[in-house]
Amino acid sequence: MAKFKSRVNKVMKLSAEFVQAHEGDWNHSDWENFLADVSALGVPINDALCVALGQILEACKKYYRLEKETAAMEAQPKRKKKKVAAETEGEQVVSG
Repeated sequence: MAKFKSRVNKVMKLSAEFVQAHEGDWNHSDWENFLADVSALGVPINDALCVALGQILEACKKYYRLEKETAAMEAQPKRKKKKVAAETEGEQVVSG
């Protein structure tokens, strides 16, 4: 059981590293290389596992892109709110 858990952890780590290295965008050749790397971990590659591995990569890609968008939004300078009312020379001015 420990060997199984270790392989699962390695596949998850490899998946995250793959998505980051390809910045969430890869081609068929990249996919085949990923499958070869997974196979090198001792994971038997079959149709069902290919589907599952593809789903793992797609989930990682979705997270990667959302995280990247969130980081970009957080990096933007905060806008100051406009004052609703300001006094100018004793008069009240309302802006909209």
